[in-house]
Amino acid sequence: MHKRVLVAYDGSPSSRLALEECLTLGLYEAEIHIVAVVHDLAIYTLAGEYVPALAFEQDSKLAEKDLESAQMFLAARGLPARTHAITGEPIDIIAKLTEELNIDLLILGHKREQSFAARWWKGSTGAGLMDRVHCSILIARGENAMEE
Repeated sequence: MHKRVLVAYDGSPSSRLALEECLTLGLYEAEIHIVAVVHDLAIYTLAGEYVPALAFEQDSKLAEKDLESAQMFLAARGLPARTHAITGEPIDIIAKLTEELNIDLLILGHKREQSFAARWWKGSTGAGLMDRVHCSILIARGENAMEE
């Protein structure tokens, strides 16, 4: 039985699959956390020029909205969850959060548009986390049942 679960969520269809795994696994006794990672301001530098903080602010607001939607989705199905919107590098943030919260299951989505081998070769978040976390990782795949 998983006691503490972290779902990486960005509002994409693949991350919604990760959220739906909480239902599939029947995690009604678990402490569920949902994290959205917004890249830090360094990512908003384009061709040597700084892109206005407006883009960062928009991404931060979108992440908060996505987290609220995810939290409401689970709550409506009897699964309360805590949310975390954090700025930084996704792999670093997720790895750190799994340790800080003593997570025993990390759930990630998998984009089906590319082959698994292509994603692995390019260095997906899931592959990058394999050596960084000390908990089980579930990669969610399949059809999306969550409504917008």
